[in-house]
Amino acid sequence: DKVCEEFLDYQSMSKDEIPKDIWDEAICDEQDDGYNKVTYHRKDRIWSYLGEMKLPGMNTARLFRIAKVANVIITIPHSNAGRTSVFSHSQNQKR
Repeated sequence: DKVCEEFLDYQSMSKDEIPKDIWDEAICDEQDDGYNKVTYHRKDRIWSYLGEMKLPGMNTARLFRIAKVANVIITIPHSNAGRTSVFSHSQNQKR
């Protein structure tokens, strides 16, 4: 229930609740396709900030639980290529 409450709180947040300096610090790529400038942000930086946000007037973390979930998700390797190449290399050495 607490995770659900935090998620609903997160969904109802406006972009302005995250300070501009945090958004600027999190920029990792900007591309211009000729029509629009597209900016990509490092989600780990954004979630680091969100995980440290406090409830108004309290010293309690606002999104503590879902920040932990997000941290686990964004640290999952997106590929097993490193593991595969290590395995292939060790197999080649045995031959």
